[in-house]
Amino acid sequence: QVPSPFELTFSRRVRSPGATAMDARMMQALRRLSDSQSDLERTLGQLQPRQDQALRMMLGGDSDSDDSDLERIMGRLRPRRQDDRSGFSGDLRLTFEYPRGTQLTELARFDVRPEVCMAVGGARHKDIVLAEEGQVATVIGVRDQPPRLFCHMEGLQGAGVFPKGEKLRVVSSLDVLPPGMGNVGRAPSQQHGWLEPTFRYLQGPRGTPHLELFDIRDDMCLKVGGFRHGQVVQCPGGSEHVTIGVRKDDDDNRVHLWFHTRGAPGAGIFEPDVQSKLRSVGVESVRREGGREEEGSFRYPSGLVCSSMDSFDVRPEIYQANVTQLCDMGFPRAEVERCLAAGLNTPGRAVDYLTSGGTASGGASAASADRRRL
Repeated sequence: QVPSPFELTFSRRVRSPGATAMDARMMQALRRLSDSQSDLERTLGQLQPRQDQALRMMLGGDSDSDDSDLERIMGRLRPRRQDDRSGFSGDLRLTFEYPRGTQLTELARFDVRPEVCMAVGGARHKDIVLAEEGQVATVIGVRDQPPRLFCHMEGLQGAGVFPKGEKLRVVSSLDVLPPGMGNVGRAPSQQHGWLEPTFRYLQGPRGTPHLELFDIRDDMCLKVGGFRHGQVVQCPGGSEHVTIGVRKDDDDNRVHLWFHTRGAPGAGIFEPDVQSKLRSVGVESVRREGGREEEGSFRYPSGLVCSSMDSFDVRPEIYQANVTQLCDMGFPRAEVERCLAAGLNTPGRAVDYLTSGGTASGGASAASADRRRL
């Protein structure tokens, strides 16, 4: 059994004799709260058949009406969310072994049948999904009572569950997902090149923009953000923005659809509540920045924890030119070389690190991260 966050907090404290008794009482209260929640969920599960029967009678049918008609109507009445488990009530077949636990892991078994995963969480085993805030995860399977859909999110040690009410978007799928403890600490989505960044464009709605690569495939743009490359969208306030493409954010390793506000230096991202209010007002051609892949371009995964395919310019003359350019701006050569390495030999990123104090180990500062927002 994986310890709860409360239990981990208590186990790591240096306890005094007085604190030990207080901890014990608090743990008992937490366990009673957990038992009460389980009782409530069981009661709601027992009430669901009566709710379905009442709905059939309201629709003019009897208790033997077609379940598919009922499910279709119920789907129109409520959005599909992670805690909507009414679609599955059978026995689980726990056959697939995978590490369970976001920090401390143990080997657990999951039901990976497609119909079970879809009924419980709306996605299948091996699907790559995005959460509402852009976190990337791989669907593992279903376990526990009541059944819950477990996913391995990038940056965590093993499989866990998203918060209740989280909407997941399926953006891709893996061909093979190996079982066992070899997956600890590295989500399967990190080992699969599901993004295809080929379109070079300026990133950074304020400050100094820098060139990055974006995935502009129509299906990927629609799955991630609901708009195609080149679509012009309008905010409720009237400002217009051009859809560029999909890429993983360097600051938090989340995947977003990026837009270029008219007059801004480069592309940025919207907050989810703002993006949901965008509407399409037209289409226009978007000019690629910096030409196509240079002769000295080298593709390789980048990222110390969560990785993605990136493009590196390996020509020595380009590196030396970047060093000379930044040193001429007054920065010490040692700092310039360190920040160029942290910024993947991109002058724009290096300037962000030099001016904000970011390092290769610490990443960009909060001010630098904020400059990507529209």
